Amino acid sequence: MESSSSVSDCARMMTSSRADSALITCNGALCGIITDNDICRRVINQDFDPKTTPVALGMTGKPMTVGPNHFAIDALSTMVDKHFRHLPVAE
Repeated sequence: MESSSSVSDCARMMTSSRADSALITCNGALCGIITDNDICRRVINQDFDPKTTPVALGMTGKPMTVGPNHFAIDALSTMVDKHFRHLPVAE
């Protein structure tokens, strides 16, 4: 999803995909991640209108990633150590 998309559009896409997170791109490159928790805490809880608020406002920017060749146990260890619920895999 592009960073200029609305939070509402992103939430609809997440719902239709049964996902609890979405990767956000800026000009085709990964620039963030947004989760259902981010939408609740950073958008809804602060009374921003999800229909007009860009997803870039609610996302976590510059997310840590792991490569496709990383071992799953290393990714899990990173998630536990850093208290992440989501860790994108990217090349």
